[in-house]
Amino acid sequence: MSNKIFYTESCFCCGTKNVKGLSVLITKDGDCSLIKCTIPSEYESYPGIVHGGIVSTLLDEALWYAFYFKGLFTFTRKLNVTFKKSVPIDFPILVKGEVIKKLKGNLWSGKATLFDYEQKVYAFAIGEFYESKNLENKLSIFFEET
Repeated sequence: MSNKIFYTESCFCCGTKNVKGLSVLITKDGDCSLIKCTIPSEYESYPGIVHGGIVSTLLDEALWYAFYFKGLFTFTRKLNVTFKKSVPIDFPILVKGEVIKKLKGNLWSGKATLFDYEQKVYAFAIGEFYESKNLENKLSIFFEET
C-alpha cells in the first residue's frame, strides 16, 4: 500500500536537507496531524526556553499538515497563538493539528495544541487557512511504501 507523503527538502520545519531547520517528522494521527520532537538549544530565547517564534512555527506546521492529510493544500491567513507556559529546551513535546471546519468559500479553520506527554498544554493556536487548488502542482509529493 502506498501513501502520499509531502515535504520540501528545504522547509525550515520539516525539511530533510535544511541543516539549520528543525527536521521534525509529521505523522497522521486519526483525523489529526502529530509532531513528536524536542527542540535543541539553538532555538532558545531566554536560557533553557524555546523561542516563541519556534513554538508558533510548530503550531502552524501541525495545522498545515492537518489540512494536507484531508487532501487540502492551504496557505496560512491568520494564526492566533496563546502561550500558556514556557516550553523547555531539550524537552519531549507533541504538537497536534486538527481541521475544525470550512468557513466560507476557500477559507477553513483549524486548531493546534503543543503539549507534553502528561497532556500539559504549553501553547495552542487557532488559525484560518486559504485552500489553494494551484498549490498542489508546486509542491514535492513522494510516494512511500507503508
